Amino acid sequence: KPMVLGLFGVLLRTFKDFRYVGDYTGTAQTSTDGTAAESAVLLFRAGVGDKEIHGIDLLHFDDDGRIKEFTVMVRPQSAVHALGEAVLAGLVADGLAPAPAPSDTVPVTPPRRG
Repeated sequence: KPMVLGLFGVLLRTFKDFRYVGDYTGTAQTSTDGTAAESAVLLFRAGVGDKEIHGIDLLHFDDDGRIKEFTVMVRPQSAVHALGEAVLAGLVADGLAPAPAPSDTVPVTPPRRG
């Protein structure tokens, strides 16, 4: 739980102009146990550095209305990369993750198109 709270704190500092722009609700199969659960999809936009992220928060709820699963999906790839770097730097700065060794950093190159 402290790591989750720490992660959300880093995300709050990392995202600029975070806003929800839409939502859908219904029932969907969960990934952990395959049962049907009340679910919500929250569409959002935010900035990270000079990139704009388009994303969704996918929430599945248990029978008591508490979050059972929380999944985040974001695009485009360049924004995902910027978000990953910013979140890692924030987690390291907050003492929640070790600094990566120089050999651990691998540049991400988008696939060639055309």
